[in-house]
Amino acid sequence: MELGIKIWLEKEGKNILGGGRYRLLKAIDEEGSLKKAAERLHYSYRYAWGNIRKMEEHLGKKLIISHKGGSGGGDSILTPEGRILLEKYEALRRDLYDYMKQAFERIFTDDRL
Repeated sequence: MELGIKIWLEKEGKNILGGGRYRLLKAIDEEGSLKKAAERLHYSYRYAWGNIRKMEEHLGKKLIISHKGGSGGGDSILTPEGRILLEKYEALRRDLYDYMKQAFERIFTDDRL
């Protein structure tokens, strides 16, 4: 057996950030484009943009800044708040996984179920 965990953040019962939205923010950061991030994740642009809008609405903060394209195409970058959210979520996931892995190994040390 292996350990698998899902972590998401909520605000007032609304899903703010989980695995899929994390991957979207990370891809925007790496690609420098919402369109390219959506393509990489096999999301429609509309779906990706909708997820960004929902996160921003629930948090009351802008997470990305987009510039419309011309001949060279547009770009999207994380705002300082978007970067902080991404970094804190990564740190939380890392710390929780380390803790859960230790607990898993301690509890499931033998071959008995």
